[in-house]
Amino acid sequence: MGTSTYTMTSTDMIYGSINAGGNTLAGIASTGYNSIEQVSRQLRETAGRFAGIGTISIRNKSQGWSVELPIATATCRPRAYSVRHHIVA
Repeated sequence: MGTSTYTMTSTDMIYGSINAGGNTLAGIASTGYNSIEQVSRQLRETAGRFAGIGTISIRNKSQGWSVELPIATATCRPRAYSVRHHIVA
């Protein structure tokens, strides 16, 4: 089921969290969000940089739905791979 199935308005009470490795990295309980993407973005910004696989959980108390979304992140972009050839004379 896509995230467009879940509707919200700015007056809905939203609870959300990011969990990874058995730890809660960020949590929110607030109104003012209009989409799952906004909530997800706020949670990722609040959690800061981390590497791993986890879950974003979002619950809309006002409309009575909840959703869990997988997340996989890295702390930085990998460096370009290069190979140097040395010639020994």
